[in-house]
Amino acid sequence: MAIRDARAVIAALADPETLLVFGVIAARTSKLRMSTSDGTRSTPYVTPYGLMRESSLSREVVEAAAERLKRAGLLEVLVDAELLTGLRRRYDQGVAVGISTNLSRPWHKGNHPGLQLARRLKRKAHQVWLFTTRLDVPATNNGSESAIRGFKLAAKVQGCWHTLTTLQRHCRIRSYLVSARNHARRPIDAIRDALTANPWMPPQSA
Repeated sequence: MAIRDARAVIAALADPETLLVFGVIAARTSKLRMSTSDGTRSTPYVTPYGLMRESSLSREVVEAAAERLKRAGLLEVLVDAELLTGLRRRYDQGVAVGISTNLSRPWHKGNHPGLQLARRLKRKAHQVWLFTTRLDVPATNNGSESAIRGFKLAAKVQGCWHTLTTLQRHCRIRSYLVSARNHARRPIDAIRDALTANPWMPPQSA
């Protein structure tokens, strides 16, 4: 895809942090063209957390840089449109097979779960593929699952919380640490800040 506005590109890359983020994204997405052992091409994705880890920048800086790159049309240049088109075609074909295969399968209650899943994937395809057009959306829900894993583990070990107050305290502490980590703040540093009466707080949006 051709760059439409050279001045916008120059302006965006003139910012050192934006240039760094662009370099990280370019390095990661270049792997799209690498063939795997079965002859297909791998499709690594870039997440805000991954960019924060590799660039050592905060989430706000990464997202601001990504927005500048998007306005300049540079993110579109990095996307392999042909590859994405092929992958989307395979996705749609797989969903169609799932619907046709499970359409007449018997189930003791309503439609077969396979049919329900295939229909949901067809209905929400735009959500499944949103990560290909928005840098701030990860390709999986691993982040969400990771955020609740501590609660599930605590419930498994303890059985339950004895009072609502202790549950609220656990949720407050867990939320604080997860939010700090998502903003490239180490949990141990966030704990130290809280214990020294200077708790970390997320930046306020304008």
